[in-house]
Amino acid sequence: MTRRWITAGVVGLLIGTTALLVVAALRPSAPPRAPAAPISMGAIEVVGDTTWRWVGPDDCNADTDIIQLQRRTGEGEWFGARVPLVSVSGITFSDNGDDGVALGTSTSCGRQIAVTRDGGRNWHIDERNPTLVDAWWVDQQVWGVDISTGSAVVQPFRLIERRVPRIADLAADADVAQPCDARDGVPSKVAFFTERTGLLLCEHRILTSRLIARTTNAGSNYERLTDDRSASGLDGDGTIQDFVVAGSEHVWALFDDQECAEGQLRVSDSQGQFFTRLPCLDGQLGVEEILGVTFADERRGVMLAVGDNEPLMLETKDSGETWTPLP
Repeated sequence: MTRRWITAGVVGLLIGTTALLVVAALRPSAPPRAPAAPISMGAIEVVGDTTWRWVGPDDCNADTDIIQLQRRTGEGEWFGARVPLVSVSGITFSDNGDDGVALGTSTSCGRQIAVTRDGGRNWHIDERNPTLVDAWWVDQQVWGVDISTGSAVVQPFRLIERRVPRIADLAADADVAQPCDARDGVPSKVAFFTERTGLLLCEHRILTSRLIARTTNAGSNYERLTDDRSASGLDGDGTIQDFVVAGSEHVWALFDDQECAEGQLRVSDSQGQFFTRLPCLDGQLGVEEILGVTFADERRGVMLAVGDNEPLMLETKDSGETWTPLP
């Protein structure tokens, strides 16, 4: 009797195991995880020991796995923050690191900006914000290249905080001179050394011409400083992807031309009157494309790049001549 029960139990176990294997085989397998979209654009900002960055695709249908706007202190961990944009092309923060603006693309595929008042932990959109293609925070105001009216103009803005809901937006301060003529193209980048002294970059993408104009009176007028002639070091094909200043004299321009496969950095120590080409990375350090740069002073800077579809961080202590990896 006992042997029959044991035999029946073993047979039952075998039948049950077989049934489970058949069910598992017939069950449809989970669809393969879609690969993350390739990283093709990015933005970076550093104030003090805090760094903000965003990397991802340049379309407005971003994969949910793509890294969102991140923040870290020193070389610590990165913390993500929800930003109501699907891509970010620029980030700028005030000197205290609390107030910031992120420029990018909305879920409806139009240009949009988001504003933070708490160091990038929370971001807000207000439909009354201007449409900016570039911005630079200096002192208590933001200088931006505004295309809200259909033509690009450089304009100062100030931050307005609303109590309910707690959303910050930007409002125009005053009209300023517009120095670009038809051949120069249209304003594309702006950067300020102080609240009164700054540079405006104008580019004509078809003619591949460009102009840097300088103001020393907060935009009341500009002087034409540098154009695309080879003597200035601002010549070449392609466009300028990033344009930053630091200290009182230094300017860096990131070109997407073919002289350097990953993108070419040029530096000026004369407020943009003359530029010299910095060495190409030539695939060193795993860098396939430079996405953006930012500088704390004339010597120290941080680069955001991509390699093997992963974000890379590098630093320089010699104005961009050499770079070393950051964790």
